[in-house]
Amino acid sequence: MTRLFKYSYSPRFKRITDYLYQIRIAAYMISIAVIIGVVGYVVLEDFSIGDAFFMTIITLSTVGYGEVHPLSDSGRIFTSILIIFNLGTFAYAAATVSAFFVEGNFKLLLKDYKVFQKVKKLENHVIICGAGRHGREVMIELRRQSIPFVVLDKNDDRIDLLREDDELLYLDGDATQDDLLKEAGIDKATALISVLGEDTDNLFVVLSARQLNPELTIISRAINEQVENKLRRAGANYIVRPERIGGFYMATLVSKPDAVEFFNILSNMGSVTIDFEEVSTDELKPEYQGMTIKEMNIRGLTGANVIGIHDDSGRYIINPGPETLVRQGGKLVILGDGKQMNAFRRFMLKETQ
Repeated sequence: MTRLFKYSYSPRFKRITDYLYQIRIAAYMISIAVIIGVVGYVVLEDFSIGDAFFMTIITLSTVGYGEVHPLSDSGRIFTSILIIFNLGTFAYAAATVSAFFVEGNFKLLLKDYKVFQKVKKLENHVIICGAGRHGREVMIELRRQSIPFVVLDKNDDRIDLLREDDELLYLDGDATQDDLLKEAGIDKATALISVLGEDTDNLFVVLSARQLNPELTIISRAINEQVENKLRRAGANYIVRPERIGGFYMATLVSKPDAVEFFNILSNMGSVTIDFEEVSTDELKPEYQGMTIKEMNIRGLTGANVIGIHDDSGRYIINPGPETLVRQGGKLVILGDGKQMNAFRRFMLKETQ
């Protein structure tokens, strides 16, 4: 329980922190009132500590048990003052505690704590900074690919929406802060996607993430073209401008609607599900390494197609010919439907544990 409350007092959990602060204030007020009462009865009435404590409790709670021992005039005046000045203390404490439980804040605290425990166990996951409309699209696609991820956002309304999904992992807070990135397990993550609403925020996230994990793959949204170079210098591996992509998409619909529909299929926005697979040559079975595309016969064996090669020099070969040699250290981009891709994995790739 100590760890639970310590964790919940993090500045990221402002709503819970406020309630816990109110409870703490109520506890301080009650403690001070009890101490004053005990000291007063001991000094004025010569009560024992036990009798003074009991008299103070029944006085503050106004249960009406009567006097522990007959009081002197000074004792009755002290009791009256104690009651008057502390009538609101118990009422405030009771209301604060009741609100914490009745309004669901205690349940909220426990849920966030349980989610945080799951986040701490993540490995080889993706950190999504921002749960806006672009962040939600990223979540949908990562979920479709069964890639584990955690979402960071400081907007209370967005966090409330994330809480409604029991399978989502999230952290409530400012993604530009190093501490939050560390809590999200950036040292164990494979990638970070920053889709915050401001270029400056994305820049801060990229800069911090690159310093915290030099090997991390970082993908950032850019709103203004001028910030792209800054993001790249800060450490972003890939930069995406959704507005540019959207403009290209809409313009292409005018002259090439069928081509756009084909791209929809490739991006799994159409009625047919198409899969991409990026495969390192090291993942291929030994008998398929060091061969040309024709010799590998991927299409004949599985129905899938090699649509690109990223060779060991960093060069991209689009739609490589059948005589193209697949060299060690390169990567193949494979395209096919679900059945074809399953056949490719079964026939061509090494078995994984």
